[in-house]
Amino acid sequence: MDALVYAYIKARMNYSTYISEVTEKEIAAKLNTPLRTIVSCVSRLKKNRLLISKVDENAVIDKGYKTYNKYHIAKENDNYYFIYNSLFKANIGIDNNTDACKVKGLLLLIKSVCLKETNKYISSKPYKGSINRTELANLIGLDNKTLNKYLEIAIEAKQIKLIDNGLLILNKSIVPDFVEAEQSNTSKPIYTKIFHLIYYWCITNNIVPPNRNDTIIKKNGKVYRTNELLSRIAGKYSITKEDIQELITKYGIEYIKANIDKFPILNSYIPYVLNKRITNKPNEISLEYITKALNIDASFTSNETNEVWTL
Repeated sequence: MDALVYAYIKARMNYSTYISEVTEKEIAAKLNTPLRTIVSCVSRLKKNRLLISKVDENAVIDKGYKTYNKYHIAKENDNYYFIYNSLFKANIGIDNNTDACKVKGLLLLIKSVCLKETNKYISSKPYKGSINRTELANLIGLDNKTLNKYLEIAIEAKQIKLIDNGLLILNKSIVPDFVEAEQSNTSKPIYTKIFHLIYYWCITNNIVPPNRNDTIIKKNGKVYRTNELLSRIAGKYSITKEDIQELITKYGIEYIKANIDKFPILNSYIPYVLNKRITNKPNEISLEYITKALNIDASFTSNETNEVWTL
């Protein structure tokens, strides 16, 4: 639960000052959780130095007074990850709200020990080809009984899937890799958008998705990335979810379904194409598998220059 409360407070943070202003009462309301639980969580977060301080202030809002709690948040280290705010309000298929909040918190804890830029946790010492639960419990600071209870609830609610030697987080509000800012003067974000289309198509079809596996180079304070396969896929199938949403808004989903031939743009929308090309769904998939299914030449010669983009 502490992890979910921390995530909500940080979601309200000013990223220039690392200060978050939100009342404990509001947190309780947004997470549909008793105030006393939130107060206890905040106390523990302060004790662990994740929240450096809490200051009560009065600020004039619309000629009235509103009490703020001001949290100074410890700056993140290199292994931070991204989530969408939809996590806080999403119905994850668990009727008991306390259990639902604790499962969300568990997902956040597990994400912190996943393989870099994935939602996969792989045990270093697997147990009979499956996840080593004791190892995971120790890594995320839970006792075995608590982990087993909420892990089973998460699996039943289809928030987690067991895979060889580990598990996969299925919740779509937890970003596997990262989110890039929109920039009108560059096409860089297209690669991440296309990867996410592939990734979430896999999740929807109960397929273990591919790892992104960018080649990453740090030079002169900048991070440079290159991904041969993703570049080739994005070059041929560049239509994004936003493009499709614009079509739906203009024509309506039922009209589009009834007149597919009038919308050749769909042939460049990778989820639509994958549904047609991959009819027998494998248990897991790689970017190499996808390039073959899409008839994309994945060979790369020394005479070619692979595109590099900067983050």
